[in-house]
Amino acid sequence: MALKKFELKKGHLELMKHMSVINDDSEFVLSLFSDNKDGVEVDVSEAHKPATEDEYEGFTDDELIDRIGLIIYGKPKGFDPMDVKTNFGQASYSKSEEKEMMSVYNELETAIEVTLNAQSFELGWYKTKHYDKNWKKFTPKGETAKA
Repeated sequence: MALKKFELKKGHLELMKHMSVINDDSEFVLSLFSDNKDGVEVDVSEAHKPATEDEYEGFTDDELIDRIGLIIYGKPKGFDPMDVKTNFGQASYSKSEEKEMMSVYNELETAIEVTLNAQSFELGWYKTKHYDKNWKKFTPKGETAKA
């Protein structure tokens, strides 16, 4: 029997905290806003959404990383929106941080499924059968349960 396993991380919860559901009469759109740490509202719902079959509009990958970074990490140290030398206060993230942010963003649908079905926002590992949505928290072998 194949199991699906998923690690619910703090970044998933941070993104979910700033999520809105918008019904535009044709589809539901999830929109993420950042207004907790820096007073800036950021809508990342248009990222990678096709404007037509041949073109994309919305955020570039770098802009998406910036917006997710604001939600997860807050404003960069020494933030100055008028400083040309720092690209107007744009944060710099390592490749591993960028990879982690995109991973958290891409896993958001599963994170929502896990929290709703497990009825828990507790961080850690969850598992379910591949055909089921009955997510249960578990402790992977070799790890000790946190009290």
